[in-house]
Amino acid sequence: METKPRVSVISPVYKVAAVLPRFIESVLAQTDPDFEFILVDDGSPDDSGKICDEYAAKDSRIRVIHQKNGGACAARNAGIEAARGEYFLILDSDDAASPLMIQWALRRQAQYPNDLIVWDFVTDLAELAGPDALDKPYREWVYPAAKLPAYYVTYKSGNLYNRLFHAEVIRRYNVRFDVTLRNSNDIPFCQAYHEAHFKAYPDSAIRQTDMPLYYWDTTTVGSLSKQKGTGHQMDWEPEQYRGYAARVQAECAGVLEAVGDFNAIPLEDANSICRQYLRRFAFGVWAARELGEPVPRALLRGPETRRMLAWMKQVKYYHAYYWPFVLGNAALVRAVYHSDESGAKRLYWKLYWAGYYLLGGNWNR
Repeated sequence: METKPRVSVISPVYKVAAVLPRFIESVLAQTDPDFEFILVDDGSPDDSGKICDEYAAKDSRIRVIHQKNGGACAARNAGIEAARGEYFLILDSDDAASPLMIQWALRRQAQYPNDLIVWDFVTDLAELAGPDALDKPYREWVYPAAKLPAYYVTYKSGNLYNRLFHAEVIRRYNVRFDVTLRNSNDIPFCQAYHEAHFKAYPDSAIRQTDMPLYYWDTTTVGSLSKQKGTGHQMDWEPEQYRGYAARVQAECAGVLEAVGDFNAIPLEDANSICRQYLRRFAFGVWAARELGEPVPRALLRGPETRRMLAWMKQVKYYHAYYWPFVLGNAALVRAVYHSDESGAKRLYWKLYWAGYYLLGGNWNR
């Protein structure tokens, strides 16, 4: 009888020949060897497929799938279909993993069998956890189902490579990547998985820690996961956004209620919520004008806006939307949003630096 591995590592491969050996070797260096390694060569035109085959010939844990180019979503789906493990790691082949990643994740999973175990990632390879970090202390934040709306707007909630997916959840609820999306496919998959996870385990939680177990290489260009979309965000369907101001305010109110005290979540997550919603509020003000709707005063001076501005002042967190909302000036909010969506962002950056120095230059430290 064939023994199934505890973990399936699934990685799409496309035009990463220069850094692929680093990635493969970081996975093969795991201190827990109970895994299979599925590399999906998505019709890469360089030597990436050949490199995969060379490593597979030397290590029986590696399986290589060669297919016509179909994008990251199709490649990951192929890996999911082929995987046999109890848990899935979905990693990018131009990055690198700490040697402790699988061992650490499985140990935490054993402590909390039904929870979703999540860790941190870094963009500096030197900050990646080394083999001596297994028992080092770390911070942890727990998000039960009731706080899922709040978790969705945290800084790292939509990343694939920093969580140990339960394979049974993916199989039972048929969670797959949307192959119609060439870019920005991580977030829809993660959200679909999170919702399925809480259906399977209603009393579970997402356990987010700051253990740096994954290196995200932001310098690689051309790989499946690093391809950028080219659509301009102001290419919009106006009729879809009638009444948007009321909807986004209600959504924000729900998120802030789920969050509770901003001090109870990571600082970067609290700041991310403020940044995201002030920008969306600005879009709501801009869209209302474009649609001939009344100026949404609730977005300018409502309780949600006041709470976010108060937090930003408390922790000295600043960005270009801060002063327009402090002033409650609809015209300025619209102008900054319009500039933010433009190529040059001249007004956006002028206001950013003017406000930064007006505050004494001691925020965002």
